[in-house]
Amino acid sequence: MNNISIMAVGTNYKYYIHRNFVCSLYGTGYQGDTYIFTNRRDRPETAGLKGNFFDIESYIPKTIDIHIQNYRFKMFQDFLEQTDINGEYILFTDYRDLIFQKNINLYPLGDADIYLF
Repeated sequence: MNNISIMAVGTNYKYYIHRNFVCSLYGTGYQGDTYIFTNRRDRPETAGLKGNFFDIESYIPKTIDIHIQNYRFKMFQDFLEQTDINGEYILFTDYRDLIFQKNINLYPLGDADIYLF
């Protein structure tokens, strides 16, 4: 079995979008770490959901004029440089339209350095 951690961005979504991502992920039997970046307005929408939630505003400089969809990769890099992640692999994703149907730790991985789903 693989050891894949998940880093996701989900901002300005209703509860059911957050719920669909988180519940479909853990409903597959996934037991890895999940790091989810949302904005402060999303806090009520994520209440009670499993996962590690972080305020995205803490990672975006106030002086930058760039959309999060572009800046998130720099944000992920900064977070990874500061945080000890347990996963051997990391899945980076936005989760608006992502529903898990199978535990991602059960996918057969070969010897490549990068995998694209």
